[in-house]
Amino acid sequence: LILRLLVDAWDAVIDLQCDYRDSQHLPKRDPRSGMTRLQLIKSKDHHKRVGSLVRYHCASIDLLAHCAVGKNPVNQVRIMMRVSLERIIENVLGCGLRPDGTVETDIDLDGVFMVRGSWLRLMNAVYLKSLDSETAKQVQEAARFWGSETNDQSGLMVEVVVDITLLAQRLKEIAPPS
Repeated sequence: LILRLLVDAWDAVIDLQCDYRDSQHLPKRDPRSGMTRLQLIKSKDHHKRVGSLVRYHCASIDLLAHCAVGKNPVNQVRIMMRVSLERIIENVLGCGLRPDGTVETDIDLDGVFMVRGSWLRLMNAVYLKSLDSETAKQVQEAARFWGSETNDQSGLMVEVVVDITLLAQRLKEIAPPS
């Protein structure tokens, strides 16, 4: 029922872009108007407890993931029809990249991890936990999921390992082992 309501009002409710360059949903006088997800993360919008566009973006993605959790093959298919595996992978891999494809160095990693986590939860609930053989084949054949040594392209699994390594380093800095 919830997913059906979301699908009916998809454009007004779900924010998969977090791109406010030409948004009808944000007043022009808002200082975040005209910003992309990367710019919002750089400006630490995700630290706001209330009114954060990055948090709303993540909440939209997480809501879709929750609709697909459990034995919900119908909901998984409905979400697959709107959010492709490639789109999920692109959002995870491209989260901290500038438009030219280079890595943004002056960025708050907490924001990147927050956004990536939402997309990974959606991928897990919709694609990785699907019992459909065609979906499993789609994941197996997704080159950007695994990476490609032939064209030196990093894959999603490599990025997840890098993120976990960075997170472990940051945790050690916060609370060194006793």
